[in-house]
Amino acid sequence: LPEAEFDDTGYIGRKKERAEIKELILQDKYPVISIIGNGGIGKTAIVVKTLYDLIDDASNPYEAIIWISLKARTLSNGDFIEIKDSIKTTSEFIKNAEKEVILNEKISAEENILNFMESFKTLLVIDNLETINDQEINSFIKKIPKESRVLITSRTGLGELECRYKLEGMKKKDAVQYYRELSK
Repeated sequence: LPEAEFDDTGYIGRKKERAEIKELILQDKYPVISIIGNGGIGKTAIVVKTLYDLIDDASNPYEAIIWISLKARTLSNGDFIEIKDSIKTTSEFIKNAEKEVILNEKISAEENILNFMESFKTLLVIDNLETINDQEINSFIKKIPKESRVLITSRTGLGELECRYKLEGMKKKDAVQYYRELSK
């Protein structure tokens, strides 16, 4: 998992939302869960915090969590700048995901990932899916073995493949506490 970007203040608020997302991740009803919301609303942060909590939970059923970020731009000094070597296509996504699994050189990268996810209960996390949301990635996601799950953050969803969780802005009380922590 990526390092938490909220370490300066600690993660503030959204306890109810984190609990609801964790519950969705733990159940077997939905193979694909999407955290949907506007840019900058905190989709990645809430997922990172929820997953770190899940790792510390004795009831965590996952043997592996694979995190792939599709973030292509970042904000620096008020300007958006392109992230060097960011993943821009489904084939690049699959090649990067393959680096995280046990490799069998006799089969394709996609088959390596799917075999791993069938052998080990895996949570595949795709951050910022809207960057390459296309039919090719949808086809790959449809092939995910029933033993494993996919968790997505995106500004848009996949449609029929997912259980959507719409993330809204912070509650006023949490926003005030967050502002006070940043001000310190």
